[in-house]
Amino acid sequence: MKLRYEIDPIHTKLVLNTVERVCANSKLDELGLVGIIGSGTDNKIKPIHDLDVIFTPHENSNLGACLNDVNRIICDIGASLKENGLIISATPRKVDQAPHRYITRLNNPDISISIIPLHTLFYTDKERYTEINPVGFSESVEKTLITIHGSLDNMPDKPIDKKVIESLMLVSDYNISQSLQAHPHELTMVKLQELSDYVTKYYGVDLGKTLPSNDADIQKHLEEINLELYGQYAA
Repeated sequence: MKLRYEIDPIHTKLVLNTVERVCANSKLDELGLVGIIGSGTDNKIKPIHDLDVIFTPHENSNLGACLNDVNRIICDIGASLKENGLIISATPRKVDQAPHRYITRLNNPDISISIIPLHTLFYTDKERYTEINPVGFSESVEKTLITIHGSLDNMPDKPIDKKVIESLMLVSDYNISQSLQAHPHELTMVKLQELSDYVTKYYGVDLGKTLPSNDADIQKHLEEINLELYGQYAA
């Protein structure tokens, strides 16, 4: 019995081509690397359960602007694939893939639509890249990496300020921007309220009491949170 989702090889190729095309038409000045890693880069490996996209800043990146660029790229990939009958289920954390894809399927019950798990990895610096990944991960990246933009060597050497990490992980875990197209609107609004309340209470980010309700304004609200929290930080 197959418990894990398996991606059709045709869909794998379509997603990889879409990532390349979207990046070719995007402004990537704040990004040190955009690449594809893991089993999805090798057509000899089957089955493929998800596709992994890796992003890093460079030494001179504005961290807030860099995070916003990552989210825009993921959203543009999702919009492009939706035109081809695919919906991406994008998650920064591996552990969230199954529940995220499950919710996405509930919100898109048409069985002719394929839900593609996309693991979106963002590393702020080489120290974080080394300390939070399992043994052998960096070797696997170097072996399988398809570079779309920049270089893995562009990742900053200087570790990011520790006080930034907690809020960065929080915003990443809420994963609102990347799930905007896939999840029910009601769920998005609950998460947006929780996140907005938290960053206002603990980080002094005040973007007004009225939450936006349409996707474009929600995206803008999230971008403002990133700029307020991280816009003063160079990577």
